[in-house]
Amino acid sequence: MPTFKAREVSRIVNTIYKAIIEQRLPAGTRLVETRLAETLNANRNHVRDALVELSYRNVVVIQTNKGACVAQPGKQEAREVFDARRIIETGLVRQAIDRIDSKGLKRLERISAKEDEAIRKGSRPDMVRLSGEFHLEIARIADIATLLKLLDELVARSSLIIGLYEAIADASCSADDHHTLIRLISERQHDAAAEFMGSHLDEIRNRLHLEEKPSQNLDLAEMLAAC
Repeated sequence: MPTFKAREVSRIVNTIYKAIIEQRLPAGTRLVETRLAETLNANRNHVRDALVELSYRNVVVIQTNKGACVAQPGKQEAREVFDARRIIETGLVRQAIDRIDSKGLKRLERISAKEDEAIRKGSRPDMVRLSGEFHLEIARIADIATLLKLLDELVARSSLIIGLYEAIADASCSADDHHTLIRLISERQHDAAAEFMGSHLDEIRNRLHLEEKPSQNLDLAEMLAAC
């Protein structure tokens, strides 16, 4: 059974990670240990351990004598992240088609339905989170643990990149693409699904305006409040 410390560190990691995924903690945000401990009602040592774990996932950067901040991917990294996702996910969708059953298909449909609802409500954090969750569910169905772990990190970094560089914030395009992917997967069209997945990721990348935005002075308590 996990120790109290392990549970607390996991809670802090999940809270901050979720806020990053949902773009409530933008790239470049300073993560001050004392402020996080106060906001999350946590021990400062546990906060420090959580930040170290998040740095291993490449979503937080820790600098000596400067503290921690949310990672701020550069333009070249933005390109590389989507190139990597294209290579990985076009293969994963083929594998998912071979392994998917009716339960897996229903999970994808449920995520897609929640995504549609988030778009109707105009909930940007939910749109971003559910879009990433859709791609991760395909990876879970493909059932290759090493690639799932890698994709989880890439999806988190994609959220930072989109928050920094997206020029056209139109989540409905991605949601419509997800409907098409579900259809191609259910019809077991390996080549068409892989090609469409590649085009889908290319479209997201092409919406990026690869010029860095200035850092913002934002309140940690407000950004973590919804977690």
